[in-house]
Amino acid sequence: MQWKFLASVKTEKMGAEAADTPLRKPKFRRIKKWVFFPLVSICITLVLIEFISWLAWPLAPENGKHNISVLLGDLNSDSAWIERPHPYMLWENVPGFSRNGNVRQINNLGYRNSSDFGFANPDKFKRLLCIGGSTTFGFPHEDPSIAWPEQLEKLLNEQSGHEKFQVINAGLLFGTSAEFLSHYMYRDRYLQGVELVILHMGGNDALTISVKDYDPEYRNLRSFEPNRVSLRPGEEWFLRNSRSVRLFYAFWLNGNYAAAHIQKGPDSEHEISPEEFIANVRKNEPLGFRRNLSLLIRNIIADGKKVILVPFLLSPVVKAGAEPVEVPNSIADCRLFFEGYLVANAKTRQVMKEMGTLYDCPVSEIPPGMISVEHFYDDCHLDEAGEKAKARFVFDQVVQLSESDSLSSASIAK
Repeated sequence: MQWKFLASVKTEKMGAEAADTPLRKPKFRRIKKWVFFPLVSICITLVLIEFISWLAWPLAPENGKHNISVLLGDLNSDSAWIERPHPYMLWENVPGFSRNGNVRQINNLGYRNSSDFGFANPDKFKRLLCIGGSTTFGFPHEDPSIAWPEQLEKLLNEQSGHEKFQVINAGLLFGTSAEFLSHYMYRDRYLQGVELVILHMGGNDALTISVKDYDPEYRNLRSFEPNRVSLRPGEEWFLRNSRSVRLFYAFWLNGNYAAAHIQKGPDSEHEISPEEFIANVRKNEPLGFRRNLSLLIRNIIADGKKVILVPFLLSPVVKAGAEPVEVPNSIADCRLFFEGYLVANAKTRQVMKEMGTLYDCPVSEIPPGMISVEHFYDDCHLDEAGEKAKARFVFDQVVQLSESDSLSSASIAK
C-alpha cells in the first residue's frame, strides 16, 4: 500500500510539472522562422529589383546598350555604331546605319543621304558635293533630310522645275581637314557628275590649335583604340538572365566601346583651363589646316570641279561675347571658352579667305545674326529651322556662282 501511495503521488507530481512546462515546438517550425521567411523576403526583393530595372531600362544610355548587345553577340560590332575604322580614311560612316530600327541615317555608300546611289551617274544628275564636319552632317538629327545639304537639294530642284540636282552629304562627325582630304582622295573624287564642291569647315580645325603641343600633322588628335571590353566567365549568363545586372552594365560600359574605334580629340574644354585654352590658340597658327585645305582645293580643281568655301558658323552668343537672358545649357557651359573660340575661328576663317584668293574660289560667310540664337542647340549645331536657313544661304551662293559661271547657268534662276 505504501508503495502504491508513493507511486500515485509521484505520478501526480509529474503530471503537474508537465502541465506547467510549455510544449516544445517542432523543429520544422524553427526552420520556417529562421530560414524560410528570410528566403521569401530575399526573393521578393530580387523580383522587385528586376521589375524596377525593367521599368528603368529605357533610361539606360544607348552606348551602354549597344556594348551589351555586341558582347552578347546579338549585334555585329561593325553595325553597332555609326562609324567604324578605315585603313586609309581613318574612319568612315557605316553604310546603311540605323539605330533601334529608326530612320536610316547613312546611305549605301556611307554618305549622309536619305536615298541610295552609286558612284556612276546614270540619271545624269547635276551633282553637288558638301564636305564638312558635324554641322554638315546634321548633328544631332537622326534624319538626313533635315541636314542643310538635303534642304539645299530640295531648293535647287524646286527652282529648276524638275529633279535634276543631287546634293551629296559627305559630312563627318568631328571631322577635320585631314579626314576631309583623305576621304576626298580615296572616295569622294570618284563620284561621277559632281560639278561643285561646297567646303563648310574650320570649326574642328580651330580646336586643334588649342592644345599645348600643336602638331600640324594632327598626330596628337587621333588614335586607334582596339577593343578592350570583353566578358569574363559567368558574366554572359547574368547579362542574359538578369535585368538589374544588364541595367548596371549599361551605365558602367557607357563610356567604352566593345569594338575597335577611333579616339577623337582634343577635348580641350575638359582637359585644360579657359586661360590655357586662350593662351594656346593665340600662340599657335593653323598650319595643318592651311596645308590640308590647300591640297584639297588643288585636287578638286584638278578634277574639273568648282569650289565654294563657307566658313564655320558660330552661334551669335559666341560672336557677341555676351550671354542673353536665355541660352541653351550647352552654350552656357562653353561660355568661359568663348574668347578662345573667337580667336581660333578667326584664324581658320582667315586661312579660308587666303585660299579663296589664291585659288580664285568664292568665300561666302554666313552673316552674323542671320540665324538667331534660338535655332542653336549649342555653339554651332542647328535645329531644323536653322538647317533650312543655312540651306537657303548656300542656295543663294550657288545661284550667284551659276550666274557668273557655266555651272548650270541655264538651270538655276532666282
